Order: sequence, then C-alpha cells, then structure tokens
Amino acid sequence: MDRTSELNEPLFLTSPVSPLSVHVEMWTKKVESALTDPFDHYAFYASRSICVMHPEIYLRADLWFYEHISSVPGYQNAFLEDDRESNEFLPHTQYFRSAPFDFKMFPWEKTNIVMTTKDLYPERYPFFPFLDQRMMPLASTLKTYKKEITELEAAAMRFIIETKKQESSEEVFVIYSEEGMAWISSKGEFYCAVTGEKVEDVKGKIVLIFNDKLAWYPLMGRDNVEESPYLQRLVEQYREKIGIPELTTQERTLLEKVKNATLLDGEKQEAAAVIAAVRSTGRYTKWFKFHSLWDIAMPTKKERAWQYYGFIEDILIRANTLSPISAYIAACSRNAKGYDKILVLDREWISVASLPNRNYIWGHLWDECLVEYSIDESFRTRAGHCMVQSFVISAILDMARIENYLLEGEVPGSHHYVFVPNYEFTFDNGKLQSSQNTIHWNGPRGNKVIARFHYRGKFASPIAGGHYSGTFSPAEAVEVLRKLKSLYNDRILIYVDGEHETKHPRIKEENIPTTENFEILLKEEWENVMLP
Repeated sequence: MDRTSELNEPLFLTSPVSPLSVHVEMWTKKVESALTDPFDHYAFYASRSICVMHPEIYLRADLWFYEHISSVPGYQNAFLEDDRESNEFLPHTQYFRSAPFDFKMFPWEKTNIVMTTKDLYPERYPFFPFLDQRMMPLASTLKTYKKEITELEAAAMRFIIETKKQESSEEVFVIYSEEGMAWISSKGEFYCAVTGEKVEDVKGKIVLIFNDKLAWYPLMGRDNVEESPYLQRLVEQYREKIGIPELTTQERTLLEKVKNATLLDGEKQEAAAVIAAVRSTGRYTKWFKFHSLWDIAMPTKKERAWQYYGFIEDILIRANTLSPISAYIAACSRNAKGYDKILVLDREWISVASLPNRNYIWGHLWDECLVEYSIDESFRTRAGHCMVQSFVISAILDMARIENYLLEGEVPGSHHYVFVPNYEFTFDNGKLQSSQNTIHWNGPRGNKVIARFHYRGKFASPIAGGHYSGTFSPAEAVEVLRKLKSLYNDRILIYVDGEHETKHPRIKEENIPTTENFEILLKEEWENVMLP
C-alpha cells in the first residue's frame, strides 16, 4: 500500500491523539485493573513482555510446548510446512505420518537474529524501550515469517536444548543484557545465544538472569540466589556488570504498578500464567497435555463443551491492547471520521500482517487450536486463523471506543468474526465487509449456531443441557442474545446440549440438536468458574 498517497493519508492521522498516548493509556489502565481483574492480570503474561515479576513463566511455557511437539508423532511435518493455509494443519490424523519435532531441524544459519524487539516493528509504531521488549512463545519463534527472532528468543531455544542435554535446568540459566544481548550459562560455561558457540565472558549491563524456576531481576525486586548456589555464583561473578536498565519517564511511572499487576501467588496462579504464556485452549484431546494446566488453575465440577476457550480468548483480547501495533491503529481510528474509523483497521492490519497478494489474514503454524496467538505473533508469523484475527480486531475496536461483538458461529465447523453494529459491518479474518442486515457471518458456508460470544469484557458459551459456561450469567447472556436478535430479527440458534463435543465417538453434524429458543438458558445451572 502506498502510504503517501492522498487517498490513504486521512486514514493514518496520528494527531491530535498520538499512538504513544494511547499506548501509555492502555498500559496505565491495565496495570491498575489487573489488581482486581484476573483477565488483565494474566494479559501481561500473554503479552510476553519481559517486564513482569516472573519471567521464568515464559521458559516454563516454552518447555511445555516443546515437550508436546517433541513427543507426539507428526510435528516434523508441521514444522517443515511453510504454507500457512496448508491442509496439513487441519486433519489431525495426518499428524502421525512423520516423526516428532527435533531442534536439529531448526535452520539457525538461515535465521536473522536481532538484538531487540523494536528492530522488528515499523518505526511509526510507539514503543517503550524496555516494557515492550517481548519474548514471543516458542510456537511462533520457531516459524516467524521472515525468519527473524531476537537474541532473547534465541536464548530461550538454546535454554531448552541445553536443559534437555543436561536432563535438568538446575545449572542452566539465560543471561540478558540491557542492550538486548543474551547468553546461556550451563555448568559454569557460557554460550552465545546467536551462534551457540562457547564464549569466555558476557558483555554489557546484565539486567536479568533466569531459568524456568528462578530469577535474579533487580528491576522487579526478584532475588532467588538463596534457592540456588548456581544462580548465586553467577550473580557474584558478574556483580560489577549487573544493574537496572534505563527507563523512560513513562516506564518509571508504570514500573511499581507493573510489579503489583504481575505478581503471582501459588500453584494455581502460576499455572494460569503458563496457560496465558503458552496460549493453551484447554482442549481435551488425549495427546494434548496442556489441559492438565487448566485442571490445576481452574478445576471444575464437570467437563463442558469448550468451557475453557472463552477464558484464553478474553485473556488474549486484553493482551492485545498492550501492543504497539494496537496503539497505532487505535490512535488512527480515533483521529478518523465516519466509516474511516473502521476502515483504518482493515487497511493497516492487512498491510502489515497478511501474506503476499491476500486481502485477509488467516493461517496456521501448528495443528488447529493447539495454541492461539497474540497480535504481535500474528504480525511476525503472518498467521493466525479466524479466532486470532477476531481477538486482534475486537481489542483494537475496544481501544478505539467502538462497540463490537466477537461471535463464534458454527457453520458446520467453527468461524469467529466481529460484528460492529453502529456501522453495520463485520470483520472476517481481518477483512472489513458489509454485515448485509444480519448479525450472522454471511460467508459461503453460511452461519448455523451461536456457540460463543464476547461483549464488553465478558463472554458466554450459550449451550444448554448442563453445558453453559462463561463470565456472563445465563440471564445476562440471554439479555445480550435478545439485543442481538432485535437488530435484524435474526434466527439465533443455540445448541440444546454440548454432548457432541464431550462424548466419543463424536455425534454427526446433522444429528446435533439445536433450538431457536435461547430463553431455555435461563434454566441453566451456572458454575461461575473463575481465574485464580
């Protein structure tokens, strides 16, 4: 897209509302609300900002992902498949046709390793020099579109390799400098994150030393040296080089609140933070081990259809509001007028995140719904299916103060999209299109059943028969459905029960019972499951 053309210029106004002011505003809101709202609390771990109280959660999450793809047959194919739209990612039975993933497959020689996250973003995006340093999940760094990762992300990979080699992480640590350089320390020896080669010393100001269990992080007041003689030895060895990174005025203002906002207390909160960092959907499949994290964080009385999906969706929507990308687009939207307020989302997001010659964003890196992705990951991988794109668009619309509903319609199969009532448009895989006088997605497969919806920070899976779940009560969910129905007098179908998801073998699509009478949800018993 020619950003200098007179046609596009009005869409990308960065005054009077500046992108940086929106970025500061969202971080300020989230660090304050995180003290009482657990979704905002875990949003920081989903953002993968390095400025959190427990950075060890990120390495722990990456180890969870690695354990899965390196033990289940088929992930060799998934890793080698570069086509984001390949059918290789859809039929799960195909995953047993090849070996598990092995780090020996990773193309280090073809990977461009940069020092900081800022090096990967367009200059026009607002950026906190330290708070916006992010260590993206292994699921994405293994398969970035441009084969670009940061030194810290490379160090995370080499940490896993070395931990498996040593059969323990007890003496393995990541060392990170203010400048963005990173190293691995293993049994008293040091290795460059970029080359993997042994080095005699590390350079720069060291601001963080951590592994998957412990951290020495003076900026955040973390000091676990008494718990590990190996960590203590590292800190003593580099006492003259260690310190606190320089922060901007905005960062210093936010710092103490970030500490409180990201503090974790106990096994349940740590499990929830790992869920946010690895983006587990809680999917119950025999070879998906991630669901055990949900059993720790949020044990429930019974298994319900998709009962955890809405939680990770809402966490990622909140996390996306912390991104420099979202701040830029939301600022441009606030400065625009009329329909340009929503057109700018389509133009900017597709211009930076779509595959070549596409006017939409859609695709997979691994099998569908194994993990999900944030806006920053979608930007760097050119991937993320309809669910991911809906998180992106809904977050930016919220930041731009534009009312929206994130809807999941069963079609058959599933499709997420965002309905914008005041403009009578929908966003489908990031692409703006007319809603055509219906709340339902008007794509070629049509829409069948409302399986889940998000609205103003809450969600529901409006499924009857003892399968209702969400942060909306059944009565609140019915009120939202009544409002949606009143707009165009649509037929709104819901599932009579969720046994087609929880029983095996699966019920055939044509035999799944549905009803237009969503008022039956008022009789549902609601287990108000809450994040810890």
